[in-house]
Amino acid sequence: MSFIVYMAVADYLVIHLHYTNADAYTRVADATYVLYSRDPHLGAIGFIWPPLPGLLNIPILALQHWFPFLINHAFAGSVQAALFGAGSVVLINLGLRRAGVILPVRWLVLAVWIANPMTALYSAQGMSEAPFVFFVIASLLSFIRWTDSRKPGELAALGVLVGLGTLVRVEMIPMAIAVGAGVFVCSLAKKTSWRQLETQMLLYALPAVFLFALWIGSTWVIERDPLYIFHSSYSQQAAATGGFGASAVGNFTQWHNVVSYIGLQYLQLFPAVVVLVAAVAVRTLVARDRRPGLVLLGLALPVPLVDMYLLHSGNLPLILRYQIYVIPYTMVLGIFLLKEFGRVSPRVVSVAALLLVAVVGISNMSSFQLMSDVQRAPEESVAILAAENNVSAGAVNNQMDPYDSAIAVAQSVALADKDHGLIAMDTFRGSAVYMTAPDRSTYVVTSDEDFEAVVNQPQVYHVEYFLVPKPEGESTLDHINQLYPTLWANGDNFATKVAEIGGQLHWRLYRITGVTGRA
Repeated sequence: MSFIVYMAVADYLVIHLHYTNADAYTRVADATYVLYSRDPHLGAIGFIWPPLPGLLNIPILALQHWFPFLINHAFAGSVQAALFGAGSVVLINLGLRRAGVILPVRWLVLAVWIANPMTALYSAQGMSEAPFVFFVIASLLSFIRWTDSRKPGELAALGVLVGLGTLVRVEMIPMAIAVGAGVFVCSLAKKTSWRQLETQMLLYALPAVFLFALWIGSTWVIERDPLYIFHSSYSQQAAATGGFGASAVGNFTQWHNVVSYIGLQYLQLFPAVVVLVAAVAVRTLVARDRRPGLVLLGLALPVPLVDMYLLHSGNLPLILRYQIYVIPYTMVLGIFLLKEFGRVSPRVVSVAALLLVAVVGISNMSSFQLMSDVQRAPEESVAILAAENNVSAGAVNNQMDPYDSAIAVAQSVALADKDHGLIAMDTFRGSAVYMTAPDRSTYVVTSDEDFEAVVNQPQVYHVEYFLVPKPEGESTLDHINQLYPTLWANGDNFATKVAEIGGQLHWRLYRITGVTGRA
């Protein structure tokens, strides 16, 4: 049922209102290159982000012949997000059932979770938030279950979940380390030998490290740089100098500003965190074994600390979705408390669950209010304003409507390319153009193994055109613009402008008429 709800939200936002984050287009584009590009290969998935969301889009895109909107609207990402959103609902239901919450009350708790506007929005957008929320909930609930059962299988499953989480968001890396520290702390006991402690740590660490190393090793082999995610010219760290995080620089050079900003975002996004952290702290003080509660309280810190560091260094955009961790974390705290109350009596746990419904419901209203703030939630507020007025997202903010602009650019390029010649384009900014193109086979894109050779010697590879955005802001990172700094302005003495394409990024199409100088 929750999957149907999230798919309905996705259909309304993405298909009807054309509300899609550009990052969602990029992730679906990565999977598209693997299956349908001029040079299809698995390495085309790209490594500027953790790869799991892109990889999971591949089987969904296999259906694009019957459902073309999976590519041209990047709706494959929405299907994946809805699946992970529904998976989170299943996990919460399992946690509540193990805590002893009766079915009617479980339905109420699940209803207020599904109604949270932040999780609902990102269970309809094909980015990393929905799988991130899923793996946060799965990892924390698995940790709680292991502390109760102490079964080796639970510990190995925890390692697998945390390891998979690192393939979704880099914030899961410090969280994986913190969970490992929690496993170590909870494994310490008077009767535990060092050999037993070593075994338990290996049960957790081996699957987690293996999965993380699989990503890093693959990046090393394909990109010849294990830390390509940080060193790439497209990475968030480098892109911050091109505009992604520039707004943060100067305002957050003082740590107290950083802490107050992140703290306020967390508190206003989901104020239930204050109530539940306090309740877990009190419960931990009176518990016989305080270690699980202390570890859970400590796990509040890794993700916001990463946010604070990135914000202080100017590498974190002022975007609300980066603080989404507070919502699943708080919900797991609630389940942990219900489990503890369940040891008292079924009646107590049911009353506590109803109180949780009230607290989460109030927090949902706070989430909606913050998401409606254009200044503090520049992406989320577009969806709310577009839905309230039933207008296209582009009418509110054209940056959140890549489809309309991209399809206009793609059709204009197709009309200008009268001889169906090959067009080279860096898809860093042009992924949406590629995905909405009438004939994608005419494009030479960044993931093609010969792309570097093509843009250096286009005539040798029978490429007739370069499609380039105006080199300003993030478009200065476009690889063709970096190779030929004056190409967009005047053709750089080897190309002739065929068409002024326009669009949000002011595209121009140039025909290659001479040697580039890099032959």
